[in-house]
Amino acid sequence: MEDSKRNMVTYAMQGGLVLALSVVSCMVIGRFLPVFSALALMGVIASYFFVIHKYGKLFTMQEMAGEFRFSHAFMMGSYISFFSSMLLAVAMYIYLKSMGPDLYASMLDEAAKVWESVSQTEQQKEMVAQFRRITPVDMTFSTMWCVLFHGLVVSLLVSLFRKLKNI
Repeated sequence: MEDSKRNMVTYAMQGGLVLALSVVSCMVIGRFLPVFSALALMGVIASYFFVIHKYGKLFTMQEMAGEFRFSHAFMMGSYISFFSSMLLAVAMYIYLKSMGPDLYASMLDEAAKVWESVSQTEQQKEMVAQFRRITPVDMTFSTMWCVLFHGLVVSLLVSLFRKLKNI
């Protein structure tokens, strides 16, 4: 049993790496070819489902002799989400730092100006002031938790789908 858990983590690391690389490639495509940014976003969503399903199926076929359990599929999806969120956090931090602090600050400033033009209450103005204080580290942690949460939701859906398919 200990060997199968170790193998599950190995498959999850591979899946997390594949998922992180697909998301990073979509970020790069969206950055340099803005026309394809919507397609890149759809590619990210599709890659979540594909990677979690593929590596969950690989694990159950090779390590569990085809025996499917909901808990194995959900754990595999959770592990993949965890590893990909860690890798994407590092990639996001490097991406934001490599853009240059001036570019990142000007992007935040432009977004804050748009918000200020429509802000009318004191609470909205305070929110704009807080928005101006966002740092690349804040964006990194936000990305990490967002990827982890979405990965857990997708792994739950994939696990349910695979369970219903086996019934």
